[in-house]
Formats: sequence, C-alpha cells, structure tokens
Amino acid sequence: MPDERVITGTLDELVVGEGESVTLRGSVVGDVEVQHGGSLIHEGLITGLLYVEDGAHLQLRGRADRVERENPDDIELHGHGRPADGYSQVPFTGPVGWGAIDAVWGRAVAELDKAVDSGGLGPYLQQRKEDTTEDVFRATTAAVAVAGRTDAQLWALLSAAIFNPAESARIRGAGRRRLSSPEDCRERLPWSDVERYFDSPPELFIRLLPHVDRSGRSLAFDCYEALSAVMRAMLAVSEPTDEAVAAIEAFRTTLREQASAASAGPSPAATKPAAPKRPRATRARAVTATSAAPARAAAPTPARARAISAEPESTDRLCG
Repeated sequence: MPDERVITGTLDELVVGEGESVTLRGSVVGDVEVQHGGSLIHEGLITGLLYVEDGAHLQLRGRADRVERENPDDIELHGHGRPADGYSQVPFTGPVGWGAIDAVWGRAVAELDKAVDSGGLGPYLQQRKEDTTEDVFRATTAAVAVAGRTDAQLWALLSAAIFNPAESARIRGAGRRRLSSPEDCRERLPWSDVERYFDSPPELFIRLLPHVDRSGRSLAFDCYEALSAVMRAMLAVSEPTDEAVAAIEAFRTTLREQASAASAGPSPAATKPAAPKRPRATRARAVTATSAAPARAAAPTPARARAISAEPESTDRLCG
C-alpha cells in the first residue's frame, strides 16, 4: 500500500518518490519532482518547476505555471482529462478561490491611489511607510476574519495580495511575510488585531474626509467604494454567514454616513454668500421699419457676483 501524505503548509521543495502518494493542498515555493512510481494530487500552489518522470502519476487541480513531463499519459488535468500530445501550457484549474478577487483588488488599489493624489496625502503615506495596498489588504483580511477563514477565501487573498500578476498591486514586503498557503495565513496573520478592524473607520478614510472633489463630494467616498467592493467580493468567494454579511454591511453604513456628512456642508465654491438677485430688465422691442427713429435697447442685466472659493482646511490637525 502506498505511503500517503497530505501537505497543507509550505515547503521549499518536494520530491515524491516511488511508492509514495502525496496530496498537496498547501504550497511549494520551489521545485517539485514526481519520480517513477510516485503519485501527486496537486490542489495547491507550486511556484517552481513541476517535473513528472515516466511512470509517475500527476493529478493537477492546483496552480502550476511550469510543468515538464516525460510521458503525457502520466498527467491528468482536473476538468480537462489527459493533455494532448505536444501541449506546452497547463490549463488553469485551481486552487478554488485563486484569482477570484484579483480584478476587484486592482481597481480598489487604483481608486485609493487616485484619492490620495487628489487629496494631497502623499506625505502621509510616506510618513507611515505603507502604500494603499496595505489599506486594501486590511479590509480584505477583515472580511476573511468574519466570513470563516476558509481555504478558498485565503487562496483568494494570497492570489491578490502576494502573487498578483500585477506586481504594483502586491503588498509591499510580501516575501518577508512568509504567506504562501492558507495554513501560513491562519498561523501568521495577527487575527486578534484584524478582528478589531470594524470597530472604527480606517485612518486613511478619516484623513480623506475633509478633502472634496469639484462637486463638493468628499474623497472619503472613493475610499468607501473601493473597500466596499473588495470586501463584498471576498464574501462571494465562499457562502457567507448572515453574521458576516451583517458585520460588513454595518461597517459600510458607518463609512457611507460619515462620507455623506462630510459632503453635505458648503462646497469650496460656495463659502461666500452670493449677491441677491436683481429683477431682470425688460428688453425694448425693436421698432418697425416705418418708425422715425430706432428704439434704444435696454441695458443688459448686470452679471451675478461670483463666490470666492476657499481652499479646504489642512487635515494635519484632523489626523489620528
């Protein structure tokens, strides 16, 4: 009977020898070799080369970008069957959750970057030594915390935050965090701190509140919309509980109400009272061609006085 193993954590490399049967549900951040007589069910992530000797068996359900094999008949692609002779690319099949929020995550980062630029908060980001990927990461991880921390949710988080195809969308120092598998996330993320995320609005949101766009809309709305989108996308990865949905919706309501209140005051273009309206002068009718002299046109109505716009107050004393 073959020696059966299930790997849920992270390894630097893996060799599946003759007579061994391995199910990989975690990650290998290096190369994997499946030797003659060995069997691998791959449901996780392999970042290096996956090599399959003749007479080995591979069932591929997880992520593996580079696969080399001596005999195509030794490979079974989940949902695709046996690969055709001469195939060069491995169809993407998993793991479940991988890539599920990548697009929403990327848009959220871009929207926060735009809001930060519009509000002139670049120095704040430099001071805290974190970019906006960290704000998206905190919100998404908090959604995972209340939604059950399932493997699918954690793979979605890893795909977007650590292994995102767009390098600019990855969180800074991703490699130093040693997060490569769901088990890594459960063991290394500060869940006690993460669970307090919904207790108060994020600091970036607070700093954006007094800054408005040309319409008088608070830039905090951009933060609210970006974080709402990524949290809701995470809820959709696995079936959420009613409690998880309620927690996130209550948090979203708090942000929306505060952003609305910040937008409800006088806009920068209306801080000075406008001049009172004057009655419109009646234009004289043009006289007919038989008139002895043309009628003089009425004087034009004076233009209304324009309000002098005021620059938004500095947020330095509103920080915290």
